[in-house]
Order: sequence, then structure tokens, then C-alpha cells
Amino acid sequence: MLIAYPAVSDLPFTHSVPAVDLTGAALIIGLAAVALGILMSSTSTFLYRLLEGYNWPIGALRRMRERRHVTLRANLKRRAYACSPGSIDEALLFEQYHRYPPDGPTAATRFGNAMRSAETYGWDRWRLESQTLWTHLLAVVPETVRTEMETARGGVSLWVSVFFNLLLFSAACIASALTAGRLGHPDNEVLIVGVATLVLLVPVYRGAVTATTNVRSAVQALVDEGRAPLAQSFGLSIPSTVADERHMWEVVSSFTFHEYSQVRADRLTQVRSPSPPNRAPTLPLWRLTLLLILVRIRRRRPPPNV
Repeated sequence: MLIAYPAVSDLPFTHSVPAVDLTGAALIIGLAAVALGILMSSTSTFLYRLLEGYNWPIGALRRMRERRHVTLRANLKRRAYACSPGSIDEALLFEQYHRYPPDGPTAATRFGNAMRSAETYGWDRWRLESQTLWTHLLAVVPETVRTEMETARGGVSLWVSVFFNLLLFSAACIASALTAGRLGHPDNEVLIVGVATLVLLVPVYRGAVTATTNVRSAVQALVDEGRAPLAQSFGLSIPSTVADERHMWEVVSSFTFHEYSQVRADRLTQVRSPSPPNRAPTLPLWRLTLLLILVRIRRRRPPPNV
């Protein structure tokens, strides 16, 4: 705002605006900053989905980018598994590959795929829908895991906020410079600042993508550490095999995500019912009593005379 203001201060439509002193200008700028912060906070979900590619108005462009990322994911997987185990190239390629969901559809942007990779970890590994059971998991994991999750998500939110603030700032500078030029008050400095800010969006976007690595690690810890206490909160116990556990969490995720139905309730009841333990066959009480009496009589019988 401080840079864009000189370009429009001499325009004809600004003459009707009453002049303010330095204190008033600082107050206006402060209120504008607070209003912008509230606006971005209230629209954070929309901004995230826009950066992830879900809210793009052009469906053909979104589908083309999704197909492009499917190809990129396949190439990264092939190159990563072809590297020598333990090499630096393997680590770097797997770092990029893990920013994609392991299977299924992809998003239209790198940021969207990186976030989707974190969101689908629980389902891919354990068939646990972490997005549906998010609050349940946060309620049972240790405080250190919750703190790590908040820190990781805060870092991504910071990059996203910086990205859109720079985008608005660049648009304001370019628009004010072009408007001033059309009205005979050219200001190339403001135009250069706007274009330079537009170029800065590239490293800021890459920073947001890189920051999602911490989110994926935090979600992985959230799911892995929260499985056992979450199962107890649902009256369940962790099965002995991975296949049985994946089936159990699939049933729990379906029961909590969809509306209530008796079929899903019966499936949950089946996984909640513990299997009867294997017990050795026992004799009826009357037979056991008779056997004990016979043993005692046999012990009391005197030995035969030799």
C-alpha cells in the first residue's frame, strides 16, 4: 500500500478524498491490515482449495493438469525404485514422490498433491480415514504430537498467506501503475515493483510445497500413535494381523463417515465382538466329583498282603 499509494495520489479521482495526517494514515493502514487478515482467515478454506486446484473455474485445464501429474508421479516412482538403495538420489526422488498420493486420482497442482499425500496416509496404510476421524485422533494422541501438528500446519498456512498477500500486492501495484499511465501520470517504478513481486510468487509457492513435508510427517505420527488409543475409545482392540486391522478401520471409517444404517452397525458390532478364546475341553461337574472320590478311595485302600 505504501508503494502503490504515490502512483494514485495525483489522479483526479483522489482529489475528492479528504487529506489525512500521518497518524490518520497509519491508523487507516493498520485497520486495513486487520481487515485483510480477517478476510484471509475467513476465506482460508477457499484459498487452500484454490491453491490445490480444486476450485479452478476452467475444468478442462484442471483435468489436463491432473493427467500431467499422474504421469509425473509414475516417472518419479520408476526413477526412485531404480536408484541404488541408500543413495542421495534415492532419498531426493522419494522425497518428491512422497508428495503425491500413492494411488488414485491426483490434484491439479503440486501443492494439492502434497496436501493430498498427507491427508490420504491413514487410508492408504491402515484404511483409517484420518480426515473423518481427525478430532478423535487429536483427542487421544500425546501433547507433543498435537504441538508438532499445529506447528507444521502453521508453517504451511504462513506460506499460503504470504503467497496471496503478494499476489494482491502485485495486482494493486500493476493496476495502479497502468491506471496512472492511462491518465497521464506514468509511474514505472510502481510497475516494476509489481512485476518483481509477481516473480516472487514462484519461490513462495515452492516454499509452501516444501512445507507440506512436515505436515505429512506430523499426520503419519498422528495416525500411527493414535491408532491404539482410538481403538480403545471405540471399544475395539487392535487385531493381531495387519489385514484384520485394515478391515477394522475401514468398518469404523465407514460407520463414522456415512449416515447411520443397520448394515454398517452390524459390521461394526462384528469387529467389536471378541472371538471366544480356545479352551481345553472340561468334564461335567458330577463326573469330576466322582473321579475325585474314586481317587481318594484308591489312595486309602490298604496294600495287599504279600
